[in-house]
Amino acid sequence: MDLNMIAGPLVGAVIGYFTNSIAVKMLFRPLHPVKIGNFTLPFTPGLIPKGQGRLAKAVGNTVSEQLLTEEMLSEQLLSDSMKDKITGEVENFLQNQTENTNSLHEVMREYVTMEKIEEKKDAIEEVIVDKIEYYLNTADIGRIVASEVIKEVNQHVKGTLLALMVSDELLTPIAKKIEERVNDYIANDGMLFIASAINMEADQLLNQSISVYGEKLYEEREILKKLAISTYESFIKSKMHDIICQLDIQQLVENKINEMDAAEVEKLVLSIMKKELNAVVNLGAVIGFVIGIINVFI
Repeated sequence: MDLNMIAGPLVGAVIGYFTNSIAVKMLFRPLHPVKIGNFTLPFTPGLIPKGQGRLAKAVGNTVSEQLLTEEMLSEQLLSDSMKDKITGEVENFLQNQTENTNSLHEVMREYVTMEKIEEKKDAIEEVIVDKIEYYLNTADIGRIVASEVIKEVNQHVKGTLLALMVSDELLTPIAKKIEERVNDYIANDGMLFIASAINMEADQLLNQSISVYGEKLYEEREILKKLAISTYESFIKSKMHDIICQLDIQQLVENKINEMDAAEVEKLVLSIMKKELNAVVNLGAVIGFVIGIINVFI
């Protein structure tokens, strides 16, 4: 009688344990359909591999609508802690540049060829020279110089006998010649001199140690940090919606899960719910044990 009383609950516990264990394993196994000829055995593949598409869709929907929403991402990206990280990175970057002994030329050569550097430098110099020439021509420097020279001559001879000889008829052709000569010099030798000076300055800037510029920038670090934060906030606020739409988080997650092998899906689910599934198996043993005790007293 004592043995029968113990055997019933024990058998019930074993049955409950193995039943739930098999049920849990059937969630994942077999990983692929089992066929006999054209006939597919029932419950193959396991429930999760069979419903991988639905699982992917559900997870993608949950992630996009409840976890990685536009509001949540914006709030996180615009949080004080994130801004502190950005200002900290700007501070560190500027500090490092004050100790950077490389020249700007050396840094640029790590990313582009010498030919490209020279090409870009020549293009920039050409634009600057053209702009200077345009503004000099617009300012009509030749006329201004000629006018000032004539004014000085009149001022110099004023009150002397030469004033009787220096008339407008005499000075006007001279002024015209001065104007022509000045404009001709600006258009030719003057622009060559300016181009050469700009080229020398450009070479000096490119070969200057970055630390020289870094020290000047570091002095303005507070302004630069505010500018960085302002630019960052503006970008997040104006572009976050477009970024989320372009990413299409739901489809991204769904595709990623669908691309996973059935074994990888099993590993993923078990990494999240292994303890809970083991609890289900153990619960089967407990329920079987309780049912066995109840049967003994019925």
